[in-house]
Amino acid sequence: MGFARGAPAVAVREPVPSVAPGSGVGTLVRDDEPTPLPEVHPGLTRSVRAELVFAAVVLALTSVLVNTSPPHTTVGATEINTVIGTGATRFETFFGPTDAKKPNDLTLHVTAVGTNGLPKKVVDMNAELANPTKDVPPIAIPLKKFPGAKGHYIAEGFQVPAGRWVLTVKAYPTELDVVTATADINVG
Repeated sequence: MGFARGAPAVAVREPVPSVAPGSGVGTLVRDDEPTPLPEVHPGLTRSVRAELVFAAVVLALTSVLVNTSPPHTTVGATEINTVIGTGATRFETFFGPTDAKKPNDLTLHVTAVGTNGLPKKVVDMNAELANPTKDVPPIAIPLKKFPGAKGHYIAEGFQVPAGRWVLTVKAYPTELDVVTATADINVG
């Protein structure tokens, strides 16, 4: 039936592989351990690890602070509304917050008054705050003459750190005379 004459047909036996080549299936047991890959950039690996630790710390702190409520009141300066000094020229003084909504912005009103309690004309006036207990040198307060008022000077919107301060007011009733008065003030 269709066989070639002369050569006998012989079947050749070839071994069959246990896994088909190119199938992507490998053997389940390996005889040798894989070689570890060398670390290409050790500095980069170290810095990435450090950044991950830092990010974890920031995330933890953020989660703690989310449930913390802010303060409901802010302590401002203690108001002072008094007459300071003695002698022929004294100072009717108001020191306190400019506005209840801005307790850290301070206002200073100073009016030179005579012994009769009426405003007195002065050539100039200046004021400063010092904190001698913390060795803070005097800080000049920017006083401006209030328009249309006799002997009335004002400073608004200035800020000083919390602490116990000494307010010093100097007025010049004449070009040569100086009148000085001090008062203790608590801020914050």
